[in-house]
Amino acid sequence: MKAAVILSLVSFALGSVLEKRECSGNNCNRQVTGTREGLLPLTSRKADCSSFLQATVTPSPTTVTITVTAAPARLRRDGQIANRQVTELPTAIPAYASSCDDAAEYSSACSCWGITAVTSTAPRPTVTVTTTVDYCEVFLTNALAVGPYLFRRPYTVIHIPLGPEQRSLRALLFRHASGTGTGRDGLRPLHVDCHAGGFVGGVPEASAPFCSLLAAETGAVVVALSYRLAPVHPYPFPAAVDDIDAALAWLRRHAAAEFGADPTLMTVSGASAGGNLVLAAGQGQGQGQGRPPSDEFAVRAAVTFYAPVDLRPRPEDKPRPANFPKRDPLSFMQPLYDSYAAPSRAADPDNPRLSPCLAREETLPERMLLVVAAVDILVQEQLMFVERVQREREDKGKPRDSVEAVYVEEAFNGWLEGLSWKRDSASLQYKIRRDPKSYEENFLQQWGQYESQREVFLVSPTTATREYIESFHNLVDLLAHTVDLYPKHAVAFPDDLKAILLQHHEVLHPELREKIVGSLALLRKKEVIDSTTFLTTLFPILVSSPSKTLRTLLFQKILTEMRNANSKATNHPLNRTIQTVLYNLITADRTSPKAIWAVKLTRELWKRQIWTDAKTVDVMKEAALSDNEKVVIGSVRFFLGGDKEREELDDDSSDEEEIDLNKMKHQIGINKKSKKQANAYKKAVAKIHKQERGKAKPHPLNFSAFHLLHDPQGFAENVFQKHLQNTKTKLAHENKLLVLQLVTRLVGLHQLTIISLYSWFIKFLTPRQESVTSYLASLAQGTHSLVPPDAVEPLIQKIANEFVSEAAASEVAAAGLNAIREICARQPLAMTDTLLQDLVQYRKSKDKGTMMAAKGLLSLYREVGADLLVKRDRGKDASMGLRSGEIKTKRFGEQAVGGIEGIELLAKWKEEQRKLKRAAKGLPEDGSDKEDEEEDGYKSEDWEVDSDDSDDSGGWINVDHSEDEDAEPAPKKRRTGQDGSDSEEGEEEEDDEDGEDSAAEMERIQKLATTTILTPADLQKLQELRMEASLNKTLGNRSSKRQKEIEKALARHADDGLTAEQIEAPARLRKTTKEERVAMAKEGKPGRDEHKSTQAIRRSKKDAEGKSTTNKEKARQKNFLMTLNKAKFKNKRSLVQTRKVLQGHIDRSKRGGRRANGM
Repeated sequence: MKAAVILSLVSFALGSVLEKRECSGNNCNRQVTGTREGLLPLTSRKADCSSFLQATVTPSPTTVTITVTAAPARLRRDGQIANRQVTELPTAIPAYASSCDDAAEYSSACSCWGITAVTSTAPRPTVTVTTTVDYCEVFLTNALAVGPYLFRRPYTVIHIPLGPEQRSLRALLFRHASGTGTGRDGLRPLHVDCHAGGFVGGVPEASAPFCSLLAAETGAVVVALSYRLAPVHPYPFPAAVDDIDAALAWLRRHAAAEFGADPTLMTVSGASAGGNLVLAAGQGQGQGQGRPPSDEFAVRAAVTFYAPVDLRPRPEDKPRPANFPKRDPLSFMQPLYDSYAAPSRAADPDNPRLSPCLAREETLPERMLLVVAAVDILVQEQLMFVERVQREREDKGKPRDSVEAVYVEEAFNGWLEGLSWKRDSASLQYKIRRDPKSYEENFLQQWGQYESQREVFLVSPTTATREYIESFHNLVDLLAHTVDLYPKHAVAFPDDLKAILLQHHEVLHPELREKIVGSLALLRKKEVIDSTTFLTTLFPILVSSPSKTLRTLLFQKILTEMRNANSKATNHPLNRTIQTVLYNLITADRTSPKAIWAVKLTRELWKRQIWTDAKTVDVMKEAALSDNEKVVIGSVRFFLGGDKEREELDDDSSDEEEIDLNKMKHQIGINKKSKKQANAYKKAVAKIHKQERGKAKPHPLNFSAFHLLHDPQGFAENVFQKHLQNTKTKLAHENKLLVLQLVTRLVGLHQLTIISLYSWFIKFLTPRQESVTSYLASLAQGTHSLVPPDAVEPLIQKIANEFVSEAAASEVAAAGLNAIREICARQPLAMTDTLLQDLVQYRKSKDKGTMMAAKGLLSLYREVGADLLVKRDRGKDASMGLRSGEIKTKRFGEQAVGGIEGIELLAKWKEEQRKLKRAAKGLPEDGSDKEDEEEDGYKSEDWEVDSDDSDDSGGWINVDHSEDEDAEPAPKKRRTGQDGSDSEEGEEEEDDEDGEDSAAEMERIQKLATTTILTPADLQKLQELRMEASLNKTLGNRSSKRQKEIEKALARHADDGLTAEQIEAPARLRKTTKEERVAMAKEGKPGRDEHKSTQAIRRSKKDAEGKSTTNKEKARQKNFLMTLNKAKFKNKRSLVQTRKVLQGHIDRSKRGGRRANGM
C-alpha cells in the first residue's frame, strides 16, 4: 500500500502545491485585508497592523515537566504536562477583527498583507526540561498495527555492529524468495527504512508490513533499522542520526557479501522522525563517523512522509495551516518530540544533521520525494525546503524534477500510520478465494492481526479509537469471506464473533456491530455455522438490545434465515426449536415486554406462510393470556387479522406486472438488434415460464388460526375471564373491544357455550355507550344456534327498547334493527311473535336506512320463522311453504342430517353440459354412450374395488336425505273435467309419469353423489350454483345484479366476523350532494384535468406504452408532397384494376376490416 502510494503520488506537480495559500478564505483575513464595503478604511487597517507587528515579544520563563511512570502497571499516563513554554504576544486586537481568535491569527492576517514585522525579542529564558518517558503507550499503539508480524515473522532479525562502542543496532531483514537480482553481479537492490515515532518511540516492526510488501513486489533486500530514542540518553541528539550513519556505512561494506544486496543501488525511506533521519544521514561523514562515500556508494533516492526538516523552532511556535484544527491531534507528543532537539537547539541551531533543510544540495540524495500532509504544522518547512533545493539544482544545471513534493489534501501528520500496510482488502479476498493454497500465509497473517486486535479490544471495548474500529471492521469482513477455505486455522472465529456480540453489543460501535451481525449471516450462508446456532445467537440480543437500529437489523436477519431454511422443504427441527424458544419466552415471565418480539416474529412468519402449524397458534394462544397489554393486543390482532394479512400478501405477490412478449417482439423487430435486447427477451420468456409453473403448482392447505386451536372452549373462557370479566384489568377501551371480538368470534365459529358472556353484554347495550355498534356486532357474531334462546331474548328485548323507537334517531333505529336481524339470523328462536310484529312495522318508515333494516328482518323470518309473522306479512313463498309443509320451524338443538346441499343443482348443470357437448359433436341430446358414462364417473367394477379397499380408511357412505325420512307426499287436488266429473284416470297417468321422472331424477342425483369424486372445481361450481339459486329467489331474473352479488359473496372470507360497519352501513344511506357525485364521477379517471377526445386519449396511451401508430394514421400524417406520386398513379389505373380494388374493399368491409373483426 505504501509503495503504491509513493508511485502514484510522484506524478503530482509541485507548482500546484505552492499555489495553495493560507490567506485565501479565512474570515479573520477577510476582515483585516478585505476590500468589501462596510470595512474600515484600508489605510487605517494597515496602520493598525504596522503598530501591532512592531511590538516586543517577551517569552515567559516556564518549566516543561513531563512526569509518567517508567514501568506502569496500567496502560495510562500517571502525570500530566504541568506547563508549556508559550510566547506572549500583544493582545490588543482591533474590534473590527472579531473573527481572529487570538493575537497569532491577527498577526498572520497582517503578514498576508505584505507588512514586514519589526519585532524585538527579549533574551530567551532558561528552560528546564525534566522528562521521564513512558513507552507503554507507544508500544501499545505500535503493537496494534504490527501484532501479526511479532508472532509470524516474515523477516530475519539481524544485529549491525557499531564499531569500537562494542554495541550493536537491531534491524529487520526482509528478503523475498522469489526475487531476482537486477544490480551488478546479479545482486538485488538495497533499500533502508527508518520507522516513525517522534524520536521517542516506535519499533522497526511498525514498518514490517510495508517492508514485506516492498520486498515481495520489487525483489529488493529491505532493511528496517532501529535507533536510540530520546530522551533516555544524556545527549539525545545526535545519538539517533549517528546510529543511522553507522548502519548505512556498515551496509555499504557488507550488504553484498552478507545479504546479496547491491550497495550502489541504495535507496532510503522514512516517515515523520524516520524521514528526518534518512535526510540527515551522510551530513556528518568526514567528521570521524566514517569514510565519505564516493559517487558509487551514494544514496540514489529518498522518500519521506511528513518529515520534520527544520527543528530550529519549537513545535508550538510553528505556523498552523488555515484548515488546521484548533486543538492539535498530536499535542501530547510535542513535548516528547521537542526533547530530542531542545538540548542542542541553543548550542548549535544551524546543524544540518538536526535540520536537514540547512544541508548543502550536493550532500543530499540524488532524487527525493517528499509526501506532505496538508493539515500539518510541518507543511511550510517541507515546501520551502523542496523549493530551495530545486532552485539550487536548477542553477547548477541539474534537473529540477529530481526533487519533488506531493501535497495530500485533508491528511494529518501520521495518516499513513493510521492505514494498514496490507494489500487492498477486496483484492486480497479475491486472490485468497481464487487460490487458497498459495495465499494461506497471507490469510494467517491477517488471522494473527485479528487475534491481537481482538485481545486488545476485549480489555477495553469502550475506549477503542476510530482507526482501530475501522481496522478491526476490515479484518472481520475479510475473514468472514475467506474463513470457510481454512477450517482448521479459524475454528474459533464464529465463537469469537458470538462472544463479542453477546457480551458487548450495547457498547459496540454501530458500524462494527452491524459488520459482526452481517459476518455471522455470511458464515451461516457458507454453512460454517448452522441455523440453530445463528438464530439462538441473534434472538437474545433482539429482545434485550436498546438500539432500535440493531433490533431492526436482527429482526430482518432472523426472518431471512427462517425463510431460507424453509424454502425447499419445511425444516421441522429448526421450527420446533425456535417455537420452543418463543413459547418459553412468553410463559417464563408473563409481565415482561420482551415477549412482544415473539409475537412480532410469529405473526410475520405466519403471514409469509413459513409457519402454518398448530404449534404456532399455541404460541400466540399463550401470548393472548399475558399480563402485558402490548403482547396481548399483538396476539389478538394475529387471530383477528392474520389470515387476511396472509391473503393480502399472496395478492400482492401475484399482482406482478405482466410481460407483453408481443410488444417486446415488435420492438426488437423495429429497433436495432443488440445482444442486450436478445438477453432481455430470453429473461422475459424464462420469467413467464416460471410464473406458469407457479400457477400450476397445487395450492397448499392453509387452515385458519381459529381452526388450529387446541381446546378453543378453554381458551375463550380464560381470555374472557382474565381480560373482560376481571374488573381490575388495565386494558384500554379500544383494546377491550379487540379482545371481545376475539372471544365472540371463537364462540360463534366453534359454537361454544359461555352463558356469562351474554349477561355481561347487558350494561353496554345503550345508544350512549362508546363504540356501541362494535358491541352489537360482537354480540351478533357470538350468537349461534346452540345458544339457549332464554339467554339471548333479554338482549334482543333491550336492544329493541333502547334503539328501536319513534323517539330514537333514524341512525340509531337502523343500527338496532340491523343488530337484531344479525342476532336472529344465528338464533331465530330468540324472537317473540309480538316483538317481531312490532319491529316489522318500521318497514313503512320514511327513513331509508330504517326501512331497509326492517325489510331485512322481515325477509329473514319469511325464511326461518314464517309462523311468527301475521298472514299478510308472510309473502307468497312462505305461505305456500307453510301450507305444503316444506317450511318447518326447527326446534332448539335440532340439526338437519342429509346429503350434499345443492347436489341436484350440480347434477342438472352437468346434464346441461353433457347435452351441449353431444350437440357440438352432432349426436342426439337424449342419447347415451359408454364415453359419457366414463365421463360422469368411474366404471362400476373399478369403483367396487376401490370402495372395498378404502372401506377401512373412511370411504364414502351413502346417507339418506332428510327429505326421504321426514317429508310426506303433499296432498293433491282432484281435477275435474269439462263436464264437472272427476278425471281419476288422468290423475293416475300423470302420477305415474311424475313418479317415473322423480325416480329418474333421484337416481341420477344419487349416482352423482355416490359414484363420482367431486373435484375442487366441482365444489367451487356447487358453491356458485347454491349462491345463484339463493339470489335468483330473491332478485328474480336481474342477471347483472345477481352476478355481482354472487361474486361479492364468494369473495367474502369464510371465517370473517361481523364488523361495526356492517351494522352501521344502511344507516348511512342518504342522498348524496352534488360535490360528492362529482367526486364519484372523477374516481378512476386520473389525468383528465383537460378535456380530450377518446381518440386522443388512446393515442397518448399508445405513446406512453411505446406502441407505434397504424399505417392509416401514418398515411394521413404524411407530407403532402410525398403523396403526389400515389395520387397520379391512381388516376392511371385501368378499369380492371379499379374493379379489383373496389371488390377487395367490399370484401374487407363484409369481413369487418383487414383484421376480420366482424367474423
